[in-house]
Amino acid sequence: MACRAVWNWGEIYMSNDNLGKRSLPVCTIHQDGKYWPVIRLQGRWLQRLGFEAGSRIEVEYSPRLLLIRLVPSEQSPRCPGSGCS
Repeated sequence: MACRAVWNWGEIYMSNDNLGKRSLPVCTIHQDGKYWPVIRLQGRWLQRLGFEAGSRIEVEYSPRLLLIRLVPSEQSPRCPGSGCS
């Protein structure tokens, strides 16, 4: 799904001192005349953790908590082409 986005980026704090932790902003996307929160994860550190482009993830959630897990490739085929939807 294509969308036109307006990103409002805050400061991102990342250092090797925070092994296993990243502090990222919750940004804003403008879609369908409304503003929605969005969290963008990107970088080599994801690849080092096994999150390859085209992989699928599972997100568990509860108030103030997100848990992201990689779905094993035998359970979910990779996304066709270079993008996922």
